Amino acid sequence: MKLQFKTLSRAVFSVEAEPSEKVIDLKKKIADIQGFDVERQNLIFKGKILSDETTVEECHFSEKDFIVVMEMKKKKAPAAAAPKPSASASEQKKEEPKAEEKKAEEKKAEEPKVEEKPKEEEKKEEKKKKKLLVHQHQLLLKLLLLNQLLLMKVITGKLLALF
Repeated sequence: MKLQFKTLSRAVFSVEAEPSEKVIDLKKKIADIQGFDVERQNLIFKGKILSDETTVEECHFSEKDFIVVMEMKKKKAPAAAAPKPSASASEQKKEEPKAEEKKAEEKKAEEPKVEEKPKEEEKKEEKKKKKLLVHQHQLLLKLLLLNQLLLMKVITGKLLALF
């Protein structure tokens, strides 16, 4: 199955995958193609981050769908691993929640961007579908009118043949 991927920089590419393959295998293929680090990748489908152990079959992808590839920023060294020699224990405890708050804010800032793109594309697809339906309707009306004209010519021809 051919899967379509989009990056946050709007690059589009595809990857061939088997239903039995896991998401982690897809990440490895993406790393080969795009150069994204496997550990820093998040694959998002229909607004949900896919688990590494989920198979392609379990995700219920279709060939029309697309999966968003989001590369996370490099993780900084944790504050506890390299404490400042002059910082007291109470100062370190204050710094840890601030770092967690910053991470949470970064995630919140990134999430709407990912969700907005599929919504915009859904709107574009809806517009295309509506235009297509209107066009089909117009073609059907033209076909009916042509059919009626042809029928009228046939009837007129038969009437003229009688006289």
